[in-house]
Amino acid sequence: MRLISCVTTSVLLVTLSLSGCFEVPSNELELTKDGPHILDRCLRIPAPERKGVRGGLPATFQLLNWNIQKTTQSGWLNELTQQASKADLILLQESVDSTEMQSWLQTHEQAWQQVIAFRYEGQGAGVMTASRQQDVYSCSSRMPEPTTRIPKSMLVTVYPLDGSRYPLLVVNVHAVNVELGMASYREQIKRIAQWVKKYPGPVIVAGDFNTWSAKRMFLLRQLMSKQRMQEVGWLPDLRSQFGGHILDHVFYRGLRVQAAVVEATSASDHNPMRVTFSL
Repeated sequence: MRLISCVTTSVLLVTLSLSGCFEVPSNELELTKDGPHILDRCLRIPAPERKGVRGGLPATFQLLNWNIQKTTQSGWLNELTQQASKADLILLQESVDSTEMQSWLQTHEQAWQQVIAFRYEGQGAGVMTASRQQDVYSCSSRMPEPTTRIPKSMLVTVYPLDGSRYPLLVVNVHAVNVELGMASYREQIKRIAQWVKKYPGPVIVAGDFNTWSAKRMFLLRQLMSKQRMQEVGWLPDLRSQFGGHILDHVFYRGLRVQAAVVEATSASDHNPMRVTFSL
């Protein structure tokens, strides 16, 4: 979400929290097709060797990354269906556990995980990762925004990948937005760097990083570069911006980019991004 609209939303959410309509779960709560679960807090990311076992995600696969703006814009369902038609991995930020979303996931036979960062009038919101392939591990992390105490969330999922000695580590990120200074933002990005630092297999880190300033962008690229993470390039680059700064990014390691495309949409304040990777 863009900074100005996020400030307005954050003030509104603080007001609603005082009225009892707003709730932040005390535990890291994950929703799946099998119901809610309490998640690990990503203290240690396992990296089991596959030892030649076949199956899992295909060696060439497509990823969709999109901040879906809590499905508040008309046309989001059709846009999601179109963008996800060939996607093997779907990373959504500001997703909600609405009846429409649950129905879409079931219709398209998706296995999914969603972190519940907060609830408003009983409806949960947070990052969601979905795939027809079942993950082998997942954990989460939430980071409250200092000015509002409303959490931003991150979700780590590990998927078997055909032909890879180690499974694929995927980090779905919605970064801290409203903050005076960069302390919480820096801590959140450092957590990501720690997760990927010693992981021996292929890695993808993607999402809405709220890099609406040069300082934020420098910090993100610096820490990703230290972990040998490369950034996907886009041509033409239609990624959403604030004040001339790109907000959404995809980083990777141990993979090759075959194609990358961004398409403009009115179904969210962010444009959907698709990347085709190969092992």
